[in-house]
This record gives sequence, structure tokens and C-alpha cells, in this order.
Amino acid sequence: MQPHLDHCDAVAARAACLLLMDVESRMPDLIRDIVRNWRT
Repeated sequence: MQPHLDHCDAVAARAACLLLMDVESRMPDLIRDIVRNWRT
């Protein structure tokens, strides 16, 4: 057992989850910008 490694994995997983949630919350705006740029 390596508790330190488990702790690092937990922190990395939480950071990845927060990043994913941030990206998903901004995704509609990104898609709208891409569609607007793509159309013109």
C-alpha cells in the first residue's frame, strides 16, 4: 500500500473532474462561436 500515491491519484482525479466540469460549462459558448465562425 502506498497512501501517498493514492492521495496523489485522488487529487489528480479531482482536478481532472473540475477541469472537465469547467470545460462542459463553457462548451455551449465554444460551440456557438465555432458555428458562427464556420458559417461566415
